[in-house]
Amino acid sequence: RRYKEAGVDSIEAYYTDHSPIRTREYLALAERLGMGVCGGSDFHRSVKPGIRLGVGKGKLQVPYAVLEALKERRRAQGLWT
Repeated sequence: RRYKEAGVDSIEAYYTDHSPIRTREYLALAERLGMGVCGGSDFHRSVKPGIRLGVGKGKLQVPYAVLEALKERRRAQGLWT
């Protein structure tokens, strides 16, 4: 709640190191707090060579609907055209 109050808009529910249970917990938290949901592979080029762009350590699957929901959220906030 403090992060939301500080202006954080979305929770990175989909992340290369999250277990399926953790992902579900973050999705539920975002829903409960009225926050957006995003995801990331944690790709940082040579800093993390074992992590591939878009798939993380190979198990990450961020649904395309997450991107569409983020776009719609930004439109509703007047931040996306």
